[in-house]
Amino acid sequence: MSFKYLITEYSANGTASKGTLNWDADSWVVASGPFGNGTLPTGDYGVVKDQVSIAPPDDDMYIIDGEGKLGFFIRLKPNFDTDRKGFGIHPDGGLPGTHGCVGIVDSDARAFWAKWNSTDMADRPAVLNVLVSV
Repeated sequence: MSFKYLITEYSANGTASKGTLNWDADSWVVASGPFGNGTLPTGDYGVVKDQVSIAPPDDDMYIIDGEGKLGFFIRLKPNFDTDRKGFGIHPDGGLPGTHGCVGIVDSDARAFWAKWNSTDMADRPAVLNVLVSV
């Protein structure tokens, strides 16, 4: 099973992207970049399902809303050669954007996290496909 980050928009300088994270029939608004080395590169990533942190070290990986503070980090491992590292999926908190991760925007983070936690480990996606549809 896999899910997809479908990039629908790039910033003018190409360091940031926006789009949707799609899993089955569900879809959430996400962003990547412009900080660090910019947006998440296209390609396939392994989803490290058994190494999910619910206390990320960086406040930019949390959202605070009417329900309180939510933070998580799902590690991604590129299935291709790259010098970049530290990729993951997390709420897009703090300043808008990420350092190359998939940042789930606003209340979509809670909806994604609810689905993640209500899905058996074996049924959670093992691959993230990052594709462009611009």
